[in-house]
Amino acid sequence: MNFKIQKISIKKDYNRKGEPYKDRNKIYIWSSGEFIMDNLNNRRSRPYEYYKQAIIPKVMAEIALSNPEAYEYIKNTTWSWRQKCGCGMCPCSPGFVSRSCGYLDIHVTVLFDELVTEEESVLFSKQEEKQIEMELASGQLNPF
Repeated sequence: MNFKIQKISIKKDYNRKGEPYKDRNKIYIWSSGEFIMDNLNNRRSRPYEYYKQAIIPKVMAEIALSNPEAYEYIKNTTWSWRQKCGCGMCPCSPGFVSRSCGYLDIHVTVLFDELVTEEESVLFSKQEEKQIEMELASGQLNPF
């Protein structure tokens, strides 16, 4: 799958009291041209392993060149996929989290030059499948 990074937006992430979070950085990857309903339908089937291997390194390299100050917060971090990256309460804003010193929200818009095949869009890692099964069993996830 080929892609082009169209835009990287970096901003500080604040809590409800207006104070910056100091213990995490986040990266959200948005597909260019995706409508809101597509986004909602696809939020649990993102090819996050591909994102981590192919897109994150390019994002890091671009940030290193364009924003050295922001790069200092994220240069030695390990990124982990979190379905509940955004608010922690619901799976509406999945992304990558780094539990390192920092407070950055990084939004990346990516243009894919080919559509993700149906096979790729429904692939879940075994870990994701287990997590969903556990959430369903415990009542944390409403399948409707």
